[in-house]
Amino acid sequence: MIIRSEENGEPMEYYARRSGPVTARIVENAPSNRAQQVGDWVVFDAALVHPAPEEEEAREHFIPTYAQVHVLERGGFARSWMIDGAHPGEEAWNAFVEAAEAQGW
Repeated sequence: MIIRSEENGEPMEYYARRSGPVTARIVENAPSNRAQQVGDWVVFDAALVHPAPEEEEAREHFIPTYAQVHVLERGGFARSWMIDGAHPGEEAWNAFVEAAEAQGW
């Protein structure tokens, strides 16, 4: 699902995982110039922002979008960074992951 929130009056949409009838956990990182919402547990309006398409083929790829109403719990992440480049190999990657996790990331 997608959760639509607003930041400074501008709509922002993030992928989320439903956790209840009208609750979800945001699972997509925000861009570096936006407030981080990954991990936020939110309440959303049960009405779709965009109606489902009428054509069956289009409905196959339809991802429902819901408007965020309230944040129940913040994810606790302040910023995100994009990592781009060639894969450094399993050993180097695992060392990076361990170091990041040791910092609470």
